[in-house]
Amino acid sequence: MPILNSRQSRILERVNEHGQVQVNDLADYFSVSQATIRSDLRRLEEEKKLVRVHGGARRNTPLASEKSTEFKLGESIAAKKAIAKAAGALLKDGDTAFLASGSTVHTFAASLDDNIHLDVVTPAIDIAYALLSKKNIRVHICGGVLYRNSLSVRGEYSEELLDSLNIPVCFIGADGIAADGVSCSSPEEAMFTRKLLRNSLRRVVLADSRKFGQRGIGRICPLEEIDTVISDAGIPDGFATLLRDKGIELIIAENNEQD
Repeated sequence: MPILNSRQSRILERVNEHGQVQVNDLADYFSVSQATIRSDLRRLEEEKKLVRVHGGARRNTPLASEKSTEFKLGESIAAKKAIAKAAGALLKDGDTAFLASGSTVHTFAASLDDNIHLDVVTPAIDIAYALLSKKNIRVHICGGVLYRNSLSVRGEYSEELLDSLNIPVCFIGADGIAADGVSCSSPEEAMFTRKLLRNSLRRVVLADSRKFGQRGIGRICPLEEIDTVISDAGIPDGFATLLRDKGIELIIAENNEQD
């Protein structure tokens, strides 16, 4: 096996440290051309050391693993809170919204103003519980089989409810956002979320910047089917440009805390 040169080894160290890197940032850091960096990334991908993505590269972990919602609530806490605050600005008194399962959506639900009057539909029992103390929010819970990892219910009862609703706005999470679309770590959840998106007038994805360049086994939809993405300032420049080029509204949440 050919030996990596010093720069390629250092590139790999940065990828493994940060999870994802951008070509332009690496070119500046190593004081070489972007073409040289792209050549290095191709070599590293051939050696299966990393995976190239739009505008850069990420760690060679192509599929996001299915973690429990409880575990994920402890990850990127400050980013999730900032995203939640930005998402709250999209709702006004009297609105109806669908909140799908996931740790970022949970953080959003818990952050909603106690004084706002809303109707919220959710399949997630943790989100329903987080809304329990908010007296002005009426909660509609989907029925079905409980999936313990995601703390949400799925199945024919939930899907029948979706078929009966016209949803003004839905908020979903994601385990991965790549150039070919939005995905999650469960095929069953992906199927439910696809139907949710079809029945929603506005479709909003809440995802911290770690999710970009990742993929889950369950493909939810192509990027073009999303209206708005809310993320933190760590989103790679290449993905920010990609979203905007596709006409997707990108909201960068201000994060004044440290995770």
